[in-house]
Amino acid sequence: MPNKPLETLYEEHTGKVSDRWSIYLSEYNRILAGYRDKPVALLEIGVLACAFLWFERHAGDWERLVVAGDRVVVEQATGGKQVRREFNRYWLRVEVEAGGFGRSPQVVLRGGGASWEFGHALPAAERLAVARELRRLTGTR
Repeated sequence: MPNKPLETLYEEHTGKVSDRWSIYLSEYNRILAGYRDKPVALLEIGVLACAFLWFERHAGDWERLVVAGDRVVVEQATGGKQVRREFNRYWLRVEVEAGGFGRSPQVVLRGGGASWEFGHALPAAERLAVARELRRLTGTR
């Protein structure tokens, strides 16, 4: 069997696929290209297997935030585990915690003695836009 690039194998594959894999495959090729055709195939296979397991586990991750009546409902599914929390809309505080070295700012919802980080998968600018919009919808500062 000829040594086909991973992108070619991905494009030729039929059946169930992830639309995110094309990004991962190009990064994998970029990072490990120097080791291609060298006797480190076992390491390559191990790294690739771990990456695919992680991506497969988190491919279905999602977050949802709904403002309905006097409630703000946040739900999150991560790695197959689903969590839901309700906040009183009028007691909710929307805070933006400054990011540290190499970290972007985090949006934290606080109320009723509980807190929730929201927007893990969003780019920093969109996360801040969500915080502004949520503050507008809930009347918080």
